[in-house]
Amino acid sequence: MRSPDALIAEFESHREHLEEHWFLPWSECRHTEPVWNHELVQSLESSPDAWFDDVAVALIEHESYALRGIALHLIARRQRPGFLLAIRNSLTNDSLHVRALAAVAVGEMRDPDGLDLLLDTKDTEHAEVKKAIVDALRTIGDTRSIPLLARWVGRVGEDDELRRKACQALGSIADDAAMPVLHRVLEDETVADDVREDAAIAIGRIGGTEALLLLRNGLGCKRHCVQLACVRAVGALGERTLIDAVAPIATAANVTLRVEVVDVLGAIGGHDAQRAVEPLAKDEAAEVRRSVGKAIGRLGGARAPGLLNGLLDDASPGVQLAALEAYVKLTGLSVDLPKNGSSEPDREQLATAIAHVRAQADEASA
Repeated sequence: MRSPDALIAEFESHREHLEEHWFLPWSECRHTEPVWNHELVQSLESSPDAWFDDVAVALIEHESYALRGIALHLIARRQRPGFLLAIRNSLTNDSLHVRALAAVAVGEMRDPDGLDLLLDTKDTEHAEVKKAIVDALRTIGDTRSIPLLARWVGRVGEDDELRRKACQALGSIADDAAMPVLHRVLEDETVADDVREDAAIAIGRIGGTEALLLLRNGLGCKRHCVQLACVRAVGALGERTLIDAVAPIATAANVTLRVEVVDVLGAIGGHDAQRAVEPLAKDEAAEVRRSVGKAIGRLGGARAPGLLNGLLDDASPGVQLAALEAYVKLTGLSVDLPKNGSSEPDREQLATAIAHVRAQADEASA
């Protein structure tokens, strides 16, 4: 194992290479020689605490943004509290890469003094740094973060990915104080669809009476993606009082939306959900009928076996298999289910399995 002095010297000698191949750890960038997989970085990460600290002291004060960034990233991963002051000082570094990694380190270290510094961040900060700050605030989960997150969520012209991340952070913190901005974003037709989706999901995560009202309104939105997000939020809440608002969406033109409605109704359960799902057993889309088979299996009830038996005659093998799986689980009958890999199940095996199950059902009812 290299000594601390040897590691520092090698980092110095590889500085140019590390800068050329640099990217932030959460970036989707793909290099042939990614810096975070570099043998030196791996060696430092696995070194004993005392040796690690000696090297990190040298790197975190280095003029190279790559060496500083590596130190910050590994300090946070190793949870070395002796570096908290150096992390805070790095929040004002000239390099956006260093500032971003320092923000993430504050979050992972749960540093209260660092949090105060993050909350003073200006709107003019680089978007990449603000995204890192949002991730840190989400990790810390302090309600004092809500005003800053709300400002970035609602700020016109702000980076959409940042706004999405801020919505997600507000959902994680789950405090009613975030509701006004989430409400405004959800209903604003000028806001990007994916931002509105995350606002709906955040509202669902916060929950409560106001959330139910906002989701009910969102279910009536004309944008399919917003409706979809609201349906999913209702499903996550398991809220039966909104079934009457979810059920009409089962007639939407968008197939993905119809599938999601069926899945959510099946998960919520209850008589009203069952009544809304049953007509969709004749839906024109096989994807919807397949979801209906699964949902009926979950919903159960006296009518379920008969409905599933009808789906066993469906023209789509995928629908037949979903109905067969639900039927077997519901009735307790035994059958070797056909394999369902990347392609549709074998039709001959499926027909044999269905015939076998029906024979058992007839025998049981005789």
